[in-house]
Amino acid sequence: MTFPGLSRPMRANVRHRVPAAPARPRLSVAASVGGEHQPTPLGKAHQQIEDALTAFEDRLSPILGGEQSGAITAEGRSQMVHDAAAPALDLIDQAQARAADLASTADSDYRQARCGLSPRPNTTLDALNHDAYWRRTSRELDAVPAERVAAECQRSIADATPDELRSLATELGPYLRSRSAPDDWVDTALQQAHPPLQAAADRRRLTRQGADIIASNARAARRALQSAASGSYKRPRLLDPSPKYDPDAVAEPVGSERGPATRDGYRP
Repeated sequence: MTFPGLSRPMRANVRHRVPAAPARPRLSVAASVGGEHQPTPLGKAHQQIEDALTAFEDRLSPILGGEQSGAITAEGRSQMVHDAAAPALDLIDQAQARAADLASTADSDYRQARCGLSPRPNTTLDALNHDAYWRRTSRELDAVPAERVAAECQRSIADATPDELRSLATELGPYLRSRSAPDDWVDTALQQAHPPLQAAADRRRLTRQGADIIASNARAARRALQSAASGSYKRPRLLDPSPKYDPDAVAEPVGSERGPATRDGYRP
């Protein structure tokens, strides 16, 4: 693994201090199990970066101390710092990849929930009901001026029964495009009408934000390791994604607070 900048020697007459590692951050928690907080996947990724920096500081301190005492030359120190940083870099890369995988999984789960809202009819009767409802609805929408059709479609989603919602989830996108009307709002409206889809959307959004924070932490940690080559190492302050940006860092599932039961029978 290459690590630019770690081959530059430090000046021999500069005293080097490795700052004491700050208190370990509180782990993200999903819920209290047996009276103890359990780490979340994003919390583990965050803690792994913190632990990687702590382990690097433990290896760095005797290296700098040996150089100051004359037991290690500047050239020898450069290679030793490089070697000390390599395991930490690997752990940081792993933590960032783990967070990215979580975001990818949340995105896949949302797409699956969205597809599940508009499945193929299971029976001939289901198909007939779908066709009859959509023929009636599309005729009504055809009579609406183009500038008002999106608003009328939104009203249809808000008033739909579960079976009607499944038909709208399948048909509205292509219909709006055929009318040259915007359809980028359809998923948001479906989420508002279907709590499980809203929960999947909330989880996707929070997991993406948490993964972005982990990626930012990883970049800050790498920069700090690079700075060790010039003797200016300073432990970065890393942002813990919990509880604001971690969907598992609360005791209740994301999207669980929904108020009264909706027309489609879901009660939070």
